[in-house]
Amino acid sequence: MLATRDGGAHWSARNVDLNNMYQTPTGVAFSGTATGWIVGRDALLLGTIDGGATWAKRRPGALQFTYFTDVTCTGSNRFVAVGADGYTGVGMIAGTMPDGTWGVLSYGPFVGLNAVSFSGSSRGWAVGGLGTIVRTSTGGAAWAAQRSGTTEALYGVDFVDATNGWAVGRSGTILVTHDGGGTWKAQKSGVTTHLSDVDFVDARHGWVAQSDGTILATSNGGATWRRQHSAAWWDITAWPAISFVDARHGWMAGGGGGILAYDPSPPVATSKATKLRGRRTGSIVVKVTNPSGGADQVSVTIAVYKAGKLKKRLRTGWRAGNSTVTVRYRPTLPAGSYTMKLTAVDRFGNQRDKPTTARLTIR
Repeated sequence: MLATRDGGAHWSARNVDLNNMYQTPTGVAFSGTATGWIVGRDALLLGTIDGGATWAKRRPGALQFTYFTDVTCTGSNRFVAVGADGYTGVGMIAGTMPDGTWGVLSYGPFVGLNAVSFSGSSRGWAVGGLGTIVRTSTGGAAWAAQRSGTTEALYGVDFVDATNGWAVGRSGTILVTHDGGGTWKAQKSGVTTHLSDVDFVDARHGWVAQSDGTILATSNGGATWRRQHSAAWWDITAWPAISFVDARHGWMAGGGGGILAYDPSPPVATSKATKLRGRRTGSIVVKVTNPSGGADQVSVTIAVYKAGKLKKRLRTGWRAGNSTVTVRYRPTLPAGSYTMKLTAVDRFGNQRDKPTTARLTIR
């Protein structure tokens, strides 16, 4: 087990003694910073009340044959885990009881489940094989199937509120709902690789982890998805999980032992001093650089000032994140010296606090 207390700058390892080699951990969730649970294959249940300094095994009881795949916190010290019966493959949903033990919340009639997400303490969704999606509005006491419109296995699910949610799975499958799962619609991911996890911070901004360790991102609720650059994606070789706390701070980890942190360093636009003739079309050359390599497109605004007053605003539209852009401009301003202030922004809204400047002379 790895833990960090400085935002991922440093990670410390903590060994946990398991009963056997088959008890592979597959999910972890915390309520606050002290109480947490780890679940896994072969009915693995590990609990902590000291922030992970020590972990204690819990007897699975009626869950002794369950292969857990995911766990989430649904409220103060309340947890729900999903998986499958190790012998029959039937879907299993379990939850913490008032006395701190774990008990069965649902056993089938659906197939094995891979992921679970709750919005508040009552509403939750779980996804699994053959396009299975099930929903609860009773905190897990009762579950009902929803129509996903696909038979592809689903591996990840995330809801940002009671109505907006996404599910991802095999062969680039991405599904979205805006009515709490009453209807699910497919989104175009642009890939055919399996998608292992999804996390949104609001109804617009989200990320999807691919099974090969690469990343897809959206800033419009999934209407379009773009592959994001990662300088060390090869450190994660298989089936990564992804987690964001806000639009600027996220992490991904998976097979191979790699841990990646999202770096939304804002893009930069620069230009050299430029001379243009009045009422004649000329060129302003802008160099766009994206230090993080994060978002693949950048928009630049050129604000022209004279004596501190805005005189003209030009925009480039969306361009490649690292490129040179030529802006055509036919000035109608009086002859003189002006200041250009250049501001670059990526599709996630990242931009520098202060624009870069360059001189513009109109003759």
